[in-house]
Amino acid sequence: MDGGTHVSGEQGGHLTVATEQADYLLHPGNHTVTSRFSAETVESVDTVVLENGTKPFDGLTLDWFREQEQYRELVDRCRDVETPITVVDVPYPGPDTRLYLSEIAAIGMPCAAGILGVLHGHTALGVLALPALAFSLGGNRHSAGMNRAAGYLQLSDAYTWSGFRSAVAAEKLETRVVPQLIDDGVERPTVLVDYGAGHLDIGPYLQHPRLRCHVIRMHRSVRHVDDGLLSQVCTFRFAEDEMENTVQTATF
Repeated sequence: MDGGTHVSGEQGGHLTVATEQADYLLHPGNHTVTSRFSAETVESVDTVVLENGTKPFDGLTLDWFREQEQYRELVDRCRDVETPITVVDVPYPGPDTRLYLSEIAAIGMPCAAGILGVLHGHTALGVLALPALAFSLGGNRHSAGMNRAAGYLQLSDAYTWSGFRSAVAAEKLETRVVPQLIDDGVERPTVLVDYGAGHLDIGPYLQHPRLRCHVIRMHRSVRHVDDGLLSQVCTFRFAEDEMENTVQTATF
């Protein structure tokens, strides 16, 4: 894929990941910065995968994605070239405030303990700061090599809901989205994933199925997870008619 599909325009630091059945382009997005891709890039992929985070599947609309700063231009670009949009996330459970505080605590408390340990001469405890460091390490201003390293370091976040979401995203892409594209006649699908930079671990999870399945099983054993969310995929398909682009939404 390095010699084929590429991100053009203002994007940088993207990763290319190849599995047995598909090629993936992972962009380390920023939720407060608009992702910009050329029409050629968006038209060259078979689907664009967006992150919905806290938004339940039954409330997803293209207008909601367009209201997100990260996606406001990408949605229109997909519409213009009729590239489907796919959603494979596992939305956070519970109220937004509680879930954010819980996620911050899950990463921040070990980080604080690690820093305090180092300051008091227990350097080995510094490893506790790794999940927080890894989560914030990636970005589109960094090199592809640095972002690839960040993706593997972010595997240390596997115990958080964020890490769980990355593992589920990879599982759905490989076992549901790509097989569906192949059934639709795409010989070897190319998938553009525009998540936040804290989800570069999707790359390693795509390439290591046993690892992602282990993480998913671990979370299912300790959390209440709706089994339907572990298989649900939402697609937005565009079609040109005489008057305007129409949208068809489907789950499979």
